[in-house]
Amino acid sequence: MTSAGGNHPIPYQLTLFLVWPGTAIFVGVGAAFGYWMDGVEERQRETVQRLQNKLVAAREMRAERQTALEAKSREAFAELEEKTRQAAQ
Repeated sequence: MTSAGGNHPIPYQLTLFLVWPGTAIFVGVGAAFGYWMDGVEERQRETVQRLQNKLVAAREMRAERQTALEAKSREAFAELEEKTRQAAQ
């Protein structure tokens, strides 16, 4: 095999990896990082959605608890008024 630049037996692209072995490591690390970054957005969306669902469920439970507490308070207040009326008679 000869390259276009002369009688060199190894193509120029391969000489980068042979002359600078660190280049191959750098390319491998860069490719792995790119592959990892490709899934980051999807994982973030899943995490945010899961947290939003938990928050909505917690708010619904709080609202139900508050409604039940208010209803119980009204009942207790009505009982207290009734006792007060009976005591006044």
